[in-house]
Amino acid sequence: MDESPDLPDLSDMLQFPLSSPGGACLVSLSLMTLGRLSVHVSIPKQIVVVDSSLVDNEVVKSMAALEEDDDDDDGDECDGRKKLQVNAHQASHTNYLLMRGYCSPGIDSSCQDKPVITPSRLVVKFGDPASATCVACQQACLPLNESIIDMEISLGTPNINGSTVSWTVNQMTEWQLTPKCFYTTEKVQCCTNLPITVYKPPESVSFSIKPSGPLIEGSEVILQCDVLNVAPAKNLTVTFYRGQRSLGEEKSSNTTKKPVNEAFSSNYNISKDDNQVQFWCEAKLELGAEGPQPPLVVKSDNLTATVYYGPELKVPADPAPVSIVRGEPLHLTCVAEGNPKPRYNWTLPSNKAHSSVTDLKIDSVDFQDGGQYVCTVSSNGNSVSVRFDVTVQEPPESVSFSIKPSGPLSEGTVAILQCDVLNVAPAKNLTVTFYRGQRSLGEVKSSNTAKKPVNEDFSLSYNISKDDNQVQFWCEAKLELGAEGPQPPLVVKSEKTTVSVHWKPTDLETTSKPSDDAPRWKLCRFILCLMLLVSASV
Repeated sequence: MDESPDLPDLSDMLQFPLSSPGGACLVSLSLMTLGRLSVHVSIPKQIVVVDSSLVDNEVVKSMAALEEDDDDDDGDECDGRKKLQVNAHQASHTNYLLMRGYCSPGIDSSCQDKPVITPSRLVVKFGDPASATCVACQQACLPLNESIIDMEISLGTPNINGSTVSWTVNQMTEWQLTPKCFYTTEKVQCCTNLPITVYKPPESVSFSIKPSGPLIEGSEVILQCDVLNVAPAKNLTVTFYRGQRSLGEEKSSNTTKKPVNEAFSSNYNISKDDNQVQFWCEAKLELGAEGPQPPLVVKSDNLTATVYYGPELKVPADPAPVSIVRGEPLHLTCVAEGNPKPRYNWTLPSNKAHSSVTDLKIDSVDFQDGGQYVCTVSSNGNSVSVRFDVTVQEPPESVSFSIKPSGPLSEGTVAILQCDVLNVAPAKNLTVTFYRGQRSLGEVKSSNTAKKPVNEDFSLSYNISKDDNQVQFWCEAKLELGAEGPQPPLVVKSEKTTVSVHWKPTDLETTSKPSDDAPRWKLCRFILCLMLLVSASV
């Protein structure tokens, strides 16, 4: 009987039953150590695995750069995105890291059955909750046990239920994030982005005008609107207002997604009509149909503008001359508009300053009050003047008429008609008219330029005829002072003088017009005839 080979001594070794926990694993490791067992591991093409300990700084930098690009992409899909390249020596089958959100080489980015996210776009106020639901596919990701369905997001919690992924976040605390809903099968990988706009209303809006202080009419100023701590600035529009009238809009070009301070300005030409008008601005954050409706609007306080202007006259600078009768009241008005309130100073004909009011009044004018009155208006370093020319008039004290020579006049003689006007001013405005009955015989004007009262004599030659016998002659003095003077002009008439004219008698049979002695001749003829008849009868 052959002797059996010597078996190794196992008395000092630990026996580990194959059926005990970990026994199969121990057997597999033992066989692999002895080279009796080999294992082949296959990694799907759709998944990139990276040994996190081997990813150098440049790879990390490239991942960060791609994340920033994703945040600026507001598109709904992830097709055509950049692909992160990982070298072969960086791949590992031990400690692995899934490159989330990046399409790996060989993935079909033109898949038709894409994930659908509801809502397709989110607008969320910073600090508020948010949620979205993703249906990964209709058919392409089925059966589910052969697919990977998930949502990549840096904030909140995704909840997967079959092909539906629900995402919720209790408080939005990030300014830049773009959730990506995706599914992966052996043949295709599809993903859809959810654009999210995180906003913050303006903390405050303030309005100012530069330069500050009182403004000057005609100057150009800068209207400025400062908006503090607002996001995103690219959705911000500022409108400037004058009262309730819009002066124009300004939009921000800042693409920063985090809160910023923005300043807007607009040029404006100041006019006097802007004095005491309220200027202001409003900031409007327009976030589209998914944002607050109506859009968020924050208004600044009103700023009341003070504008210096003028003075501007409200009366003619060269008014028509003023004529006034001695003893009557004089009232001159000088009105101007300006800011600050205009100051008035009157200079009288005597070159003496007068009251600083808009109206100058003299209760009873005399001849020394005639002349030029100057009203000077000053405001804001500027001045304007109004000049009044005043003429004080004196109606004739008396007007008398006479004929030279005096007494009865002879037919055919040349008489002098004389009109004496006493104590009249100004004489240059005096006109005397001579009358025969109601018929004017002519006018005579004075050439005297004295402004104080004078006595004036006017005369007119006239040929006397017997027809002037018992006719009334007279004159009138008229003081014509223009449209600004008394209307109708002042007229003073003389007493009427009845003229007696002597002329030679003519033939009794003449058919000419009898004189005033014709009745007496007829009486004589009657008496003579009566006497002849009486004597004949005797």
